[in-house]
Amino acid sequence: MSSDVKLTQNQSCEMDASILSYIDDLVSVVDKNYRYRAVSKGYETFFGCEHSQIIGKHISEVHGEAVFEAHIKAEIDRTLRGEEHTFRFWRPDSRGELRFLDVKHTCYRGPLTEGPGVAVVVRDVTEIVRAKEATEQKQELLNTIINAIPDLIFAKDHHGVYQVCNKSFEEFLGFSAENIIGKTDYELMSAESAAYINRRDKEVRQSHEAQRYDEWVKYQDGRRRLLDMYKLPLLEKDRPEAGVLGIGRNVTYERKAEQNLLMASLVFDTTLTRASFSITKAVSFPVMRRLLSALISLKVIIKSWILMTCSIVPLWQDWILMLCLAIPAAGMVKFVPVVKTIAYWRQLILFRGSLSN
Repeated sequence: MSSDVKLTQNQSCEMDASILSYIDDLVSVVDKNYRYRAVSKGYETFFGCEHSQIIGKHISEVHGEAVFEAHIKAEIDRTLRGEEHTFRFWRPDSRGELRFLDVKHTCYRGPLTEGPGVAVVVRDVTEIVRAKEATEQKQELLNTIINAIPDLIFAKDHHGVYQVCNKSFEEFLGFSAENIIGKTDYELMSAESAAYINRRDKEVRQSHEAQRYDEWVKYQDGRRRLLDMYKLPLLEKDRPEAGVLGIGRNVTYERKAEQNLLMASLVFDTTLTRASFSITKAVSFPVMRRLLSALISLKVIIKSWILMTCSIVPLWQDWILMLCLAIPAAGMVKFVPVVKTIAYWRQLILFRGSLSN
């Protein structure tokens, strides 16, 4: 080899080494004997030593025999056979802090090695991986909280396509999240209900204001449910159209219970008023009249207790009502109030039956 060629190679080596001395990533060149021929500034930072202490050393002397055998040797051999590839592994730095390294091996043929070598580019991606893990943990926590809420929760984009829903919404629709996400109301509900819901969604998107209302929904299998729905716009950056976030509660049975309680209250008022008039008219003694009037004055207390009990245990409603209505009339002179009480009670049962159908 001529002196000019040797000079050119030496200059090239010096230039490569000079460039590497400014690179913060871990960049190196390794020969076929697993020895470092050039390393970047990043090696000095990661291993806590001067680059001169690394040049010429075996990889196992720098990384340790265990790391070399477990993670590096096989990958170097693959690259020496002509394969370029990437891999990742965890290892501690000079301070003992565990770091996650993204490694790329490329075939190298140049003045730094005699014969084939490997160009190694290593990037410390620990912070990126940890940030991703933290985001995933927060997302998992958020999903857990949302799924634990008994109310129906869902989100749609500006096209009305479902993007998110919780377990309660899945159970309400009778579909899994996989069958809901990516679909519209027209694919999940009747055309009539879907058209109505889309009109209300459009009002929220255009006004950019939250709305709350009762919403009847009819599904394709004929089921009808009443929802207490709260909707608010979801605004995306650099997009004028808004999506919709919905929070709903199935109040079908609560509304029926309210109707039942209202009917019970009306029947109670009507029956007890007629009974009190007949009783006071039938009793001639002033003392007895005052006693009966005091008994009848408990009407408000008894009524409040009935309503409270019925709202807690709906199945007891008819029996408690009949018993409390019949007691004031029992043992009185006239039998008419008792008969009227039973008649009104029967009407209440028929009315409840019509609601349940």
